[in-house]
Amino acid sequence: MTVLMAAALAALCPAEAGVLDEAASAFEAHYVLQDRAPEIAKAIREDAARLPRAEDCQAPARFADQATAYLREVSSDKHVMLEAARDVTDATESEEGGSWIEDWYAAAPSANYGVAAVEILDGNIGYLKLTSFYDLPETWARYGAAFTLLQDTQALILDLRGNGGGSPEAELRVHWTFLEPAATPPLVMDRGADGLEERPVPDIGWPSYGGGRPVYILTSHRTFSAAEAVAYGLQAAGRAEVVGEVTGGGAHMVGDALALTGGFSLYMPEERPISPHTGANWEGLGVQPDIAVDASEALDTALDELASLLAATTTD
Repeated sequence: MTVLMAAALAALCPAEAGVLDEAASAFEAHYVLQDRAPEIAKAIREDAARLPRAEDCQAPARFADQATAYLREVSSDKHVMLEAARDVTDATESEEGGSWIEDWYAAAPSANYGVAAVEILDGNIGYLKLTSFYDLPETWARYGAAFTLLQDTQALILDLRGNGGGSPEAELRVHWTFLEPAATPPLVMDRGADGLEERPVPDIGWPSYGGGRPVYILTSHRTFSAAEAVAYGLQAAGRAEVVGEVTGGGAHMVGDALALTGGFSLYMPEERPISPHTGANWEGLGVQPDIAVDASEALDTALDELASLLAATTTD
């Protein structure tokens, strides 16, 4: 345990120590990288055993935040999260509050269901900025409007800068919008003991952009999870060029929340995507851009690249 984490979890009450012990067991039973699960569980138990026991427990939300940071550090997995049960007697909490997932869905309308901008730029270049991947009917309606508007552009820029991810269903539909129906799946799922499994090709419900026209994807350090899946999958398939910064490096996919003692919930990655083209994914490494530039320069850089590419195509 690092000095920072030791300070954060300087003393545990017995109930908190019990939560960490259950988290260790959850890693052994459910974690996607079963070859690493025993060593992670062992480290959690040893660290918890070394800490002194406090008479009183911390506030559950504060402990959950500190334990999340610790579990992410010990597992090197940014998708692990411990969440405390909401206390509706606390004046700072809404009686209608729920889990972080419920909060995220509640924010969908104010985020226009993840569709931040749709434009046709000079030179008939399409531009689409997606800030999050919701799997809601309102999302599909907005995707439908966006891709209908963009269907006759001669190239497209998909802006995923700052997109923290979201639903695999939305990621899958965006993926297949830029592929031909007979294309090799951009990603398959590694389900551990159950082996590799292909996901069915979705009925996207809006005009396909197809597999021929140029596509550039913009990324930042804050591009994460499902947004990284789109960038990595289309890049590995040779379908898109990635412009911007190395992304956050979270490829693992979280399963259903695991209930722990004291009302805590643990979100644990239980499967991971693999590219058939590379045999790998972006976990811990991030998506490496084809053209590395500061995120603030990514759009202008992609437009310059497209201008040169389209001019050369016209000349040919």
